[in-house]
Amino acid sequence: MSAPTSDTTNGQQKDSSSPQRERRWGRVLIAGGTDWLKLGRKERGPKSEGDIPEHPDLLEPHILRSLSNVKAVSVHTSCAGCHCIVLDTDGTAWMFGRNQASALGSPKPDSISENAPRRARAEWPRLACQCVWPVWDDVARNVCE
Repeated sequence: MSAPTSDTTNGQQKDSSSPQRERRWGRVLIAGGTDWLKLGRKERGPKSEGDIPEHPDLLEPHILRSLSNVKAVSVHTSCAGCHCIVLDTDGTAWMFGRNQASALGSPKPDSISENAPRRARAEWPRLACQCVWPVWDDVARNVCE
Protein backbone atom coordinates (compact mmCIF):
# COMPACT_ATOMS: atom_id res chain seq x y z
CA MET A 1 0.00 0.00 0.00
CA SER A 2 1.51 3.31 -0.98
CA ALA A 3 1.11 6.54 0.92
CA PRO A 4 -0.74 9.46 -0.64
CA THR A 5 1.57 11.64 -2.66
CA SER A 6 1.60 15.39 -2.70
CA ASP A 7 2.57 17.67 -5.53
CA THR A 8 3.79 21.23 -5.23
CA THR A 9 2.65 23.70 -7.91
CA ASN A 10 3.10 27.45 -7.63
CA GLY A 11 4.09 27.10 -3.98
CA GLN A 12 0.83 25.34 -3.06
CA GLN A 13 0.60 21.70 -2.02
CA LYS A 14 -1.96 19.45 -3.65
CA ASP A 15 -2.99 16.17 -2.07
CA SER A 16 -3.48 13.58 -4.82
CA SER A 17 -5.35 11.24 -2.44
CA SER A 18 -8.34 13.60 -2.44
CA PRO A 19 -10.95 12.02 -4.74
CA GLN A 20 -13.18 15.10 -4.72
CA ARG A 21 -12.33 17.86 -7.20
CA GLU A 22 -14.34 21.03 -7.51
CA ARG A 23 -16.48 20.92 -10.64
CA ARG A 24 -15.97 23.61 -13.25
CA TRP A 25 -18.78 26.12 -13.27
CA GLY A 26 -19.73 29.43 -14.81
CA ARG A 27 -22.39 32.12 -15.03
CA VAL A 28 -25.50 32.02 -17.22
CA LEU A 29 -25.63 34.47 -20.12
CA ILE A 30 -28.77 35.22 -22.09
CA ALA A 31 -29.26 36.91 -25.47
CA GLY A 32 -32.04 37.12 -28.03
CA GLY A 33 -35.78 37.09 -27.43
CA THR A 34 -37.23 36.96 -23.93
CA ASP A 35 -40.95 37.13 -24.68
CA TRP A 36 -41.40 33.38 -24.31
CA LEU A 37 -45.04 33.24 -25.44
CA LYS A 38 -44.38 35.19 -28.67
CA LEU A 39 -41.04 33.71 -29.77
CA GLY A 40 -41.34 32.24 -33.26
CA ARG A 41 -44.95 33.34 -33.64
CA LYS A 42 -46.71 36.16 -35.43
CA GLU A 43 -47.23 39.29 -33.37
CA ARG A 44 -50.45 39.45 -31.41
CA GLY A 45 -51.72 42.96 -32.02
CA PRO A 46 -50.07 46.02 -33.56
CA LYS A 47 -47.06 47.76 -32.06
CA SER A 48 -47.19 51.49 -31.62
CA GLU A 49 -44.09 53.62 -31.93
CA GLY A 50 -42.45 54.64 -28.70
CA ASP A 51 -43.68 51.59 -26.81
CA ILE A 52 -41.09 50.02 -24.54
CA PRO A 53 -41.63 46.27 -24.69
CA GLU A 54 -42.11 44.42 -21.41
CA HIS A 55 -39.82 41.63 -22.65
CA PRO A 56 -37.20 43.24 -24.93
CA ASP A 57 -34.95 41.41 -27.37
CA LEU A 58 -31.40 41.35 -25.98
CA LEU A 59 -29.02 42.17 -28.82
CA GLU A 60 -25.89 41.16 -26.91
CA PRO A 61 -25.21 38.64 -24.11
CA HIS A 62 -26.21 39.68 -20.59
CA ILE A 63 -25.51 37.93 -17.29
CA LEU A 64 -28.82 36.54 -16.11
CA ARG A 65 -29.14 38.45 -12.81
CA SER A 66 -31.68 36.09 -11.29
CA LEU A 67 -29.06 33.31 -11.49
CA SER A 68 -25.94 35.42 -10.89
CA ASN A 69 -25.26 33.67 -7.56
CA VAL A 70 -25.74 30.19 -9.05
CA LYS A 71 -22.67 28.12 -9.97
CA ALA A 72 -23.98 26.69 -13.25
CA VAL A 73 -22.37 23.50 -14.57
CA SER A 74 -24.63 22.94 -17.59
CA VAL A 75 -27.40 24.60 -19.56
CA HIS A 76 -30.01 22.62 -21.52
CA THR A 77 -32.37 24.29 -23.99
CA SER A 78 -35.08 23.16 -26.34
CA CYS A 79 -34.31 22.95 -30.06
CA ALA A 80 -36.09 26.27 -30.58
CA GLY A 81 -34.63 27.81 -27.43
CA CYS A 82 -38.04 28.57 -25.94
CA HIS A 83 -37.33 26.93 -22.59
CA CYS A 84 -34.20 26.35 -20.59
CA ILE A 85 -32.93 24.29 -17.65
CA VAL A 86 -29.76 25.29 -15.79
CA LEU A 87 -28.07 22.76 -13.50
CA ASP A 88 -25.86 23.99 -10.67
CA THR A 89 -23.03 22.38 -8.68
CA ASP A 90 -25.49 21.19 -6.01
CA GLY A 91 -27.70 19.35 -8.52
CA THR A 92 -30.47 21.93 -8.39
CA ALA A 93 -32.32 22.65 -11.64
CA TRP A 94 -33.40 26.20 -12.47
CA MET A 95 -36.09 26.39 -15.18
CA PHE A 96 -37.51 29.22 -17.26
CA GLY A 97 -39.12 29.83 -20.65
CA ARG A 98 -42.24 28.69 -22.49
CA ASN A 99 -44.11 26.05 -20.50
CA GLN A 100 -46.89 25.13 -22.90
CA ALA A 101 -47.87 21.44 -22.77
CA SER A 102 -45.99 21.30 -19.44
CA ALA A 103 -42.62 21.37 -21.22
CA LEU A 104 -40.93 22.34 -17.94
CA GLY A 105 -42.82 19.77 -15.88
CA SER A 106 -45.38 22.11 -14.35
CA PRO A 107 -49.04 22.32 -15.44
CA LYS A 108 -49.18 26.12 -14.93
CA PRO A 109 -48.28 28.89 -15.90
CA ASP A 110 -47.78 29.09 -19.70
CA SER A 111 -44.38 30.69 -19.20
CA ILE A 112 -41.82 31.08 -16.42
CA SER A 113 -39.88 34.34 -16.46
CA GLU A 114 -36.09 34.32 -16.65
CA ASN A 115 -36.24 36.99 -13.92
CA ALA A 116 -37.83 34.50 -11.49
CA PRO A 117 -36.81 30.98 -12.59
CA ARG A 118 -38.46 27.99 -10.94
CA ARG A 119 -36.18 25.91 -8.72
CA ALA A 120 -36.34 22.11 -8.57
CA ARG A 121 -34.11 20.06 -6.29
CA ALA A 122 -33.31 16.49 -7.29
CA GLU A 123 -33.60 13.78 -4.68
CA TRP A 124 -30.44 11.85 -5.39
CA PRO A 125 -30.40 9.15 -6.87
CA ARG A 126 -34.17 8.83 -7.36
CA LEU A 127 -34.12 11.41 -10.17
CA ALA A 128 -32.98 8.92 -12.82
CA CYS A 129 -35.57 6.34 -11.78
CA GLN A 130 -38.68 8.47 -11.53
CA CYS A 131 -38.58 10.88 -14.45
CA VAL A 132 -42.08 11.68 -15.61
CA TRP A 133 -41.66 14.58 -18.01
CA PRO A 134 -39.68 14.19 -21.27
CA VAL A 135 -37.38 17.16 -20.55
CA TRP A 136 -36.34 15.58 -17.27
CA ASP A 137 -35.15 12.37 -18.98
CA ASP A 138 -32.28 14.25 -20.65
CA VAL A 139 -31.53 16.21 -17.49
CA ALA A 140 -31.42 13.02 -15.40
CA ARG A 141 -28.97 11.37 -17.80
CA ASN A 142 -26.62 14.37 -17.61
CA VAL A 143 -26.83 14.70 -13.82
CA CYS A 144 -26.24 11.02 -13.18
CA GLU A 145 -23.20 10.68 -15.43
